[in-house]
Amino acid sequence: MKILKTVSIIVFIAAVILFGGYLLKEKAGQDHTGPVISMESDHIEVSIKDSRDALLAGVTASDARDGDLSAAVCVESVGPIDGEGRRIVRYVVFDSDNHISRALRTMSYTDYTAPVITVTGPLTFPVGTVNMLQGVSALDCIDGDISDQIQILYDDKMNPSVPGIYPARLRVTNSIGGYSELPVSIELYDAAERGSSQGNGAVVPEAGTTGQDVVVTEGGTDQNAGK
Repeated sequence: MKILKTVSIIVFIAAVILFGGYLLKEKAGQDHTGPVISMESDHIEVSIKDSRDALLAGVTASDARDGDLSAAVCVESVGPIDGEGRRIVRYVVFDSDNHISRALRTMSYTDYTAPVITVTGPLTFPVGTVNMLQGVSALDCIDGDISDQIQILYDDKMNPSVPGIYPARLRVTNSIGGYSELPVSIELYDAAERGSSQGNGAVVPEAGTTGQDVVVTEGGTDQNAGK
């Protein structure tokens, strides 16, 4: 029994040593570093017509174990456009050990223009009118017709039941965060006082609001074309 016990202890110790050696070998053979993403430049210019793959131009990746991983690099996200017309592109790549690496650079469009707001007539309505965007539209080089995204921002408190002229701004934003604003004046009138000849929906010409488009700077802010 004593000999058997001694042999069991020796076998157990040997097993522990062998297992420990196996773990050390596995650990020594593992890749503990992630891939390295490299870029030819920290900024890229593309057209609004280009696909997302165009953002990968000049981007490569390599890994100590897997070698060239350039084909595995993906565009993880593209941030909103800023005041200088730039967006931040984030790249990501994985190696065979599931190590992840990320990198980023800026991009800009060669042919981007901010949304254009068009007003085809005076914004003059009877009190109580719900839709005060009649005759107002917006076109965008990225999203096309975005008239349904137009908002009215009033400079002062506005009461739709009280006649008067209210200074306001028409604002529209596209899907990448680019926006335009157009200063306007919205007139609300009492249809009964004005007379049946200028009843529901009648418009009265008002200087500074007829047929004007937005003129925008590259950063997406705007100027009134008539100013």
